[in-house]
Amino acid sequence: SGGEYQYGAAPKPAVPANPIPDVERPIEVTSSGYYYDFPKTEQSAAGSMRFGFMSPPNITNPKTGATFAQLYGKDPQGMILFDYEMRLFKGFGHVGIKFGSGLMTATGNGRFADPAVQALFKPEEKFTFLVLPNTVTATYRFQYLDDQLFIPYVEGGGGYYTFMESRDDDVGNKYGAAAVAVGVGGVLLNLDFLDQASVRQLDSDYGINHIYLAVEGRQVIGLNQSFDFTSTSFNAGVVADF
Repeated sequence: SGGEYQYGAAPKPAVPANPIPDVERPIEVTSSGYYYDFPKTEQSAAGSMRFGFMSPPNITNPKTGATFAQLYGKDPQGMILFDYEMRLFKGFGHVGIKFGSGLMTATGNGRFADPAVQALFKPEEKFTFLVLPNTVTATYRFQYLDDQLFIPYVEGGGGYYTFMESRDDDVGNKYGAAAVAVGVGGVLLNLDFLDQASVRQLDSDYGINHIYLAVEGRQVIGLNQSFDFTSTSFNAGVVADF
């Protein structure tokens, strides 16, 4: 149960003709000795950590008309994502429910409300915008073999993005939340081939069956007109089955 074991030495030992009852028969015999198979733990869940970039959301200040891109820049914003997937069943592919969140941050200087002043001056106050992209999605992996090298997957669902905007003066923080719809497409690269012995040891010690490199694209559609988090993001990271 601890992995792959070998016993004996050259010359090549013989396979027992009549193995002892209730004693496992070796799966291979070489000049190095007897090799025995090892049991794999049952897969029931997966977890991941990924890093990526998100395009600026379509948020507009209802009082001043200022957009997110004007205040925090038009460049994609960095983010980190975490998720936990519950495996519902596997057979013709793998089906599960995934719970995700993470953190996206952006910084800027804001702008004055008076249009005449906007063209001449930029506020000194520093603004920080934080987003927790909370989502729940149904996921389907196109996985039909346990050792499949490339595994495409798709997800669909919704979420509730919570956010906070703070500034470095005496004005208090602002909080909010907005509903979104989410669609995801990506591919997993099975990394087991890099070191089979380490993968078997991870399974034996911690119940981790497989390690994958994940690359995905994510489209978010905002469902709140006041806080429209419509955006496109791309990310990559590590996924573990257990």
